[in-house]
Amino acid sequence: MILNSHEYVDAYRKYRYEKVDVPLVNDSMTETVQDIMKKGGKSYLKTLPVQPAKVYKITTNETSKKLVNDILKGTVPSKPAGSFDWMYLKPSSVEYQALASPFATRWPFAYQVTPQEVPEDVQLAKRTMYRKARSFGDTSINLNSVPKMKLKFIGVFDPQKLDISKDPLTELPMETYFPAKAQWVMDKNERPVNPVRDVKPTNDPFDFLTKPPSMLTTLDAAFKLRGDKAISAIRVNVKGVEAMNATSEKKLQAVAQEIEDKTGLITDVTLGSSPQLALTYLPGLKNESALGWVQQPWIKLGSSMAIFQEAKVGMSGVIASVIAVALVYVFSSNIILLYARKKEFAILLSLGWRPRQLSKLLFLEATLLGTFVALISWTILGSFWLTTDHPIALSRILLIGLAGLLIYWGGTLVPMTLIRRIQPFESMRSGEVSKGRRLVCSQSIFGMSLNQLVTYWQRTLLSIVAIALPTSLFIFFLFVTFRLKGVLYATWLGEYVALEVGTMHYVAMAVALLIAILTTMEIMWQNVNERKPQLAILKVTGWRDGWSRLLVLTEGMLTGLFAGMIGLLIALAMIGYVYNQFPINELLFLSVMLLIPVVTGVLGALLPAQRAVRITPNAAIGSVAVNTQVTERRFKLALGSIGIVLVVGVSSLFLFASNEDLSQAPKQTQATTPNVQTTGAKLADMKQNESKKTASLSQTEIDKKIKKLMKKGMVQTTPGGKRVSNQFFYVNPLIETPKELNLKEKSGYRFVTIPVILDNPSEDEGAYSVYRPSTYVITALDGTEFLPVDYVNHNEKAWKNSYQHFSPHKSRVDLVYQVPVDQKVFVLYASDEAFPKPTTVKIELEGS
Repeated sequence: MILNSHEYVDAYRKYRYEKVDVPLVNDSMTETVQDIMKKGGKSYLKTLPVQPAKVYKITTNETSKKLVNDILKGTVPSKPAGSFDWMYLKPSSVEYQALASPFATRWPFAYQVTPQEVPEDVQLAKRTMYRKARSFGDTSINLNSVPKMKLKFIGVFDPQKLDISKDPLTELPMETYFPAKAQWVMDKNERPVNPVRDVKPTNDPFDFLTKPPSMLTTLDAAFKLRGDKAISAIRVNVKGVEAMNATSEKKLQAVAQEIEDKTGLITDVTLGSSPQLALTYLPGLKNESALGWVQQPWIKLGSSMAIFQEAKVGMSGVIASVIAVALVYVFSSNIILLYARKKEFAILLSLGWRPRQLSKLLFLEATLLGTFVALISWTILGSFWLTTDHPIALSRILLIGLAGLLIYWGGTLVPMTLIRRIQPFESMRSGEVSKGRRLVCSQSIFGMSLNQLVTYWQRTLLSIVAIALPTSLFIFFLFVTFRLKGVLYATWLGEYVALEVGTMHYVAMAVALLIAILTTMEIMWQNVNERKPQLAILKVTGWRDGWSRLLVLTEGMLTGLFAGMIGLLIALAMIGYVYNQFPINELLFLSVMLLIPVVTGVLGALLPAQRAVRITPNAAIGSVAVNTQVTERRFKLALGSIGIVLVVGVSSLFLFASNEDLSQAPKQTQATTPNVQTTGAKLADMKQNESKKTASLSQTEIDKKIKKLMKKGMVQTTPGGKRVSNQFFYVNPLIETPKELNLKEKSGYRFVTIPVILDNPSEDEGAYSVYRPSTYVITALDGTEFLPVDYVNHNEKAWKNSYQHFSPHKSRVDLVYQVPVDQKVFVLYASDEAFPKPTTVKIELEGS
């Protein structure tokens, strides 16, 4: 034999040694053991005081490395003479049934594994499995027909060094050397799993994924072990076939035909084969909950299918948000420009201009600016189009330029309406004068800043919206990047989609935040101009320049803080809607991101704050807020310059999105995604017992049945009952079933939700133990058992992968059961490695 040097199963075994002092009965070990068994056996021993336990943990990787080192050094322990190993079991395959795919666009082909029940006469502890139990001899394992082996290890082999094609168009499953690939993508209720998790093989030969053969032997030994059926498949590598073309195809077909003619064997030509992701549903075995859906790369022989690309969303939404912020910016700029030019418009009205003519003037100005920036974007993109291999369609270039024009048109609609409200005599006499509002007492800079924001609440709202939009997306992208490894899987409009967050998403948000800074800057600049008399009076009364600067900066900080709070709420709502869970564990990290909008607001207030510092009392006292031609010229220059930068930035984002789409497009065009789809219905989970009719029982009989069920647990309690000392597992009072689960009602049944808690702070950080609350059954008085139909995991740091509890985190899992309405009493039985004592919980329901 040669041994595989890699171990693919991630498992371990724990050995726990406890020393107890038991008196010897009549100096006889036999009588002592019998006495222990009479007192309850294991249950009795657990009641005795013990010395500190010693725990030894041995992993599969440690065992494999030890054996490999022994083989290489020639120090493998020898077995006694005449000893041998048995080979009881034969390999068995998984039986699949066709199934209707829940997302046919994403996965046209879907299948389900057919669970297998072990016949009563087969002596195996496991009674239900995903593979048939095949053994040598008859069903009871006739030892006379079981092959006997004496293993002789002569070396090891490294499958990583095999020369295997990595071309996805010629990829083949290599389960001889590597485990089969599978990823858990959805739970049994077809909710996406985030992040997608690789399904690892186990040491169980009857499980869905088994590890590859760890030992290879000679053909002679194979024939002696298996007889004439020792070989199930032969792989032939044809010389001279290096590429996928017509010549290679012709040569392969000729060799295949020759093999079939001379041997009668069936041949498959695998050049040009490519993996097609297919869904597989794993129904629940007895006393186990269904895992849900996994995706596997199935091989379609002789068909060069294009590799499926995820339906990626995100960039379109990002660009839309940038455009929305740009609209807010152009809109606010036009509003501010309108306030700055009120005197000019008033004079024109007094000379006979009509409001409609002023509206046309604003529209023409917006058209000129929009056309100018559109020409700039067309020039940049057109030169790129001419100097490359036309990676973007001309129609899209045209639309990108028109987007800039539409932004300016959209931003001028409201100012065109507001210009009709200008009163010539009022504007010429007083300029822009606003009545202050007092929300809080203005005895501090903070109070004055808050009152100022309330006074100009419309403008403040514009700044808040401009900052809140990119902030919410920025926080959402951070959650996807750090919590979900950069990809969020979800369902959208009936499709399975993947939101993949990359560098360009953050670049886009940076552009949007820059626009928000400019929006805040323009609004606060105008606010400072209109408050010249107020700021001048403050200086006359002794205010220093630093206080004036701090006043304006505080306004910017408060604007950013309010925007950040709104953005955080929007981000949490987006995460809850798409991810189906509230990010409790990441809430602190996401809250820290409020610094981003606060900094944005402060940066937007820097120039206005400097403007406030430069105001002199003699230049402002006795006058109203009149914007000079210099100020107006500055506004026009800033509006035009930033508009150009804005459209160029948005154009670059559009261009990147187009290139990204192109780079993700499959290169192979020989075939398209198949329009053939599988059909069929899901298998129900295997149940231990069929539902039984409940006969009317007396209270005495009911009490007896409850006592019998409760007796299974060393700890017997009720929901919310008194906790037992050193018992890490307990149950909280029943709660209402979460509506967000969208569970299907069934006539004659109701839902019951049981919160189960596991809290073991004594374990070391990062240590985990087996904990499977989703498999805990509740039993009715008639013996009918019910498994959870769904659950809600409130702390993913504590409970992961449906079976691991990580200390010292506290786990809370809400288990949802669907039970008959006429049953009022159930007993929950919980037992796991994560807590020492099996627990039974009496569940009493009200009503019917």
